[in-house]
Formats: sequence, structure tokens, C-alpha cells
Amino acid sequence: MRTNLIQARNTKHLTQAELAKQLSISRRMYQHLESGTRTGNLTTWCRLEEILNVPISKLQQKYIA
Repeated sequence: MRTNLIQARNTKHLTQAELAKQLSISRRMYQHLESGTRTGNLTTWCRLEEILNVPISKLQQKYIA
């Protein structure tokens, strides 16, 4: 799980669906990004960094839940 990504999304009071819409990706793809089962592309991570105001390197960190 990418707990920093989840925490950053929750801090902005966004649902997975709302954030996925802002990223122009499916909710399911966004779920894969949060779970760490898919990496996504650089464009998506750059948009996440802009929207959530957290560095990409921190968002991509994985922690075992």
C-alpha cells in the first residue's frame, strides 16, 4: 500500500473517484496506484504532485499494511 498517497488524498478530502476524474484515469486504475499493483506513468504522478502538493518520491513510497 502507498500509505502516503492515501493520506495525502484524505487530507485534501478527495474520494478515489474524484481524484481519478481530475487525473483523467479510471477509478480502478487509481485504486491500483494506491495499492501499488501498478506504477502509472510520469504524467499521472506529476499531476498527483500538483493536486496533492506532495513530492512524487513521497507519494510513491510503499509500506506493508
